[in-house]
Amino acid sequence: MEMERLVKYLPFVSAALLLASACPAWALEPANLKADAQARAILNYLERLPRQADKRLLSGQFINFGPSAKLEICSEIHDKTGHWPAIIGLDYADFARGGLVYKTVNRLAVEYARQGGLITISAHLYNPANPNGGGLRDEGVDLQKLLSPGNDAHDRWMKELDTLAAGLKELQDAGVVVLWRPFHEMNGGWFWWGAKDPETFIRLWRHMFDYFTGTKGLNNLLWVYSPNHGDKTADYYAGDQYVDIVGLDAYTDFVDPQHIRGYDAVAELPKPFAFTEFGPHGPQDPPGDYDYLRFIGGVEKYFPKTTFFLAWNDKWSLARNRNVKQLLEHPWLVNREDLPEALAPQHASPYAQWKNGPPKDDSYFPIAVWDQEPSHAAEYRKAGINLYIGLWDGPTEAQLAELKKCGMPVICDQNAVGLAHKDDPIIVGWIRGDEPDNAQPLPAGGGYGPPILPAKIVEQYEAMRTADPSRPVLLWLGLGVAWDGWFGRGVRTNHPEDYAEYVKGCDIAAFDIYPVADPRPEFAGKLDFVGRGVERLVQWTDGRQPVWDSIECTRINSGARPTPKQVKAEVWISLVHGSRGIKYFCHEWKPKFNDHALLDDPDMLAAVTAINRQIRELAPALNSPTVKDALKVKSSNKDVPVATMVKKEGGAMYVFAVAMGPGETEAAFTLDGLPAGAQVEVLGEYRKVEPADGKFQDRFCDWDVHLYQIR
Repeated sequence: MEMERLVKYLPFVSAALLLASACPAWALEPANLKADAQARAILNYLERLPRQADKRLLSGQFINFGPSAKLEICSEIHDKTGHWPAIIGLDYADFARGGLVYKTVNRLAVEYARQGGLITISAHLYNPANPNGGGLRDEGVDLQKLLSPGNDAHDRWMKELDTLAAGLKELQDAGVVVLWRPFHEMNGGWFWWGAKDPETFIRLWRHMFDYFTGTKGLNNLLWVYSPNHGDKTADYYAGDQYVDIVGLDAYTDFVDPQHIRGYDAVAELPKPFAFTEFGPHGPQDPPGDYDYLRFIGGVEKYFPKTTFFLAWNDKWSLARNRNVKQLLEHPWLVNREDLPEALAPQHASPYAQWKNGPPKDDSYFPIAVWDQEPSHAAEYRKAGINLYIGLWDGPTEAQLAELKKCGMPVICDQNAVGLAHKDDPIIVGWIRGDEPDNAQPLPAGGGYGPPILPAKIVEQYEAMRTADPSRPVLLWLGLGVAWDGWFGRGVRTNHPEDYAEYVKGCDIAAFDIYPVADPRPEFAGKLDFVGRGVERLVQWTDGRQPVWDSIECTRINSGARPTPKQVKAEVWISLVHGSRGIKYFCHEWKPKFNDHALLDDPDMLAAVTAINRQIRELAPALNSPTVKDALKVKSSNKDVPVATMVKKEGGAMYVFAVAMGPGETEAAFTLDGLPAGAQVEVLGEYRKVEPADGKFQDRFCDWDVHLYQIR
């Protein structure tokens, strides 16, 4: 217990080091000897639980299959009980299509894991012996054919394994450990892999294990063996070298040995035990009135080795039945908020996958300028700029040499000079032509044609990746990202569906809209359009790619000049809606052309420098996972909502808040887990606000930004 407290409250210490030191010499070795440190830590955490007096049983909730999975069920549980399940379960099956999908499942798994939860995934596998697909409940399947090359069933089986491995690899890249539960309920006859000859089934299990761990290099998996309660619960066990966790699936009101059979056979195996599925009232039409205190009472009395349980969804769930709050507050229960922080993924930089990409440490946050002369790089660096994007008619050798002299990295066109510098760290990314989503000029002044098609952008992206896979490709889109009615898109005006296709042609997706300098009445003065664009890009990328945004700081080509307050508001509106980088547009065409107008405006330059300084100071927090569903905000003025983002980093909580309109309002913040006596400091304003009863209040006026640090 002392080590758990140490892990929980020393966030700067390596999680793997702490948990490794917590494990004695006889710590449980994972089945995959190459399992990563995080997987080992989780396995040994589970292994220790039955020896503890309290905090020894993890709560869990299945949240549905494939594209139907949603985290809302966890929010319902939290709303009713004040607690989050320690584990969520998902499944890669897409029953509507009779196949396997992982996009939605993985997005939710990453999100929940980064909030501190654990993840278990199963797969209701389609039958590879069935050429028509589907066939979950087919009978008479010859497992040996799947293992024997040279037939169609084997080929389809290998494709199925490749799909599963691709999904699990994506989670490995995101730092997420998966309690992987294949072939569940194999001792029953209702799935195609079930009730087979144990020897052949064990070969099938070991084949998947060897393929995933050896050929595919999946080291983020803990392998879960989960027969149905009843007979032969240990007969299909593949061996200690192929299994990490054992369990039973059980659907019954009565948590006792008469109604849950086979526990002794699996519990005596040298692995942590769990109820890998649990549902009261049996499998058919449960009424949703089960008293979950009966479950914990039975576990205490008859199944004391249990380390976690996974309540099934719908009317079996923790959200639908009785006395769930009392269950989750039982001394044995471990909920998400009770898990050691060190078990959560150590969030990776969004740029970690590129050898020659932007810096990967938590202290780096991209703050760029667009298409500036390298001769100004030293001045921009003083203002807190750490990246150039675009070089006029470049890159040229002279431009790159000047940037190297100033230590200013650049994302530039992939021309011949750029490719000749593939080993030069001054180039950290590539960009293709600006705003391909807008109508494109025709030759010889012939007007405008349609935008470049997304398929063409994807084709060009693949070519750029082939030429240099070590750097990300940045795609900068136009104001159609935020405004569907942008007529500059020509024939594709009011076609926002294009953007989900455009973002497939890049690694970093970005856009621009300038609501002060641009006089168009549809969004002039409406700074919230910045947040709208960022939010939509995050949605279109499914949260898988960094999203960047452009910020105005000059008149550009109109008479309207943003104020320093408006610039700060746009920056933080962008950040709280999910932007992972910003770029300042520094050009001005009126009253005369000036490509570095920001540098010639002392007031704005000072304001931008101060904004950038604050971003650099808060970069570790900005780069940490966003804490979802922890904060509720109530604005006294419905016309001035307050947008927020919650972060947790370095032993402190952060609430970044922006008024999303002109006018005044009083905002009341209710933050989960706000301790008595907490100090709420308003960063950069030299003041504090006093919390009371888990809440604090503050006043906002005309796009105000308030950044709160809570200790």
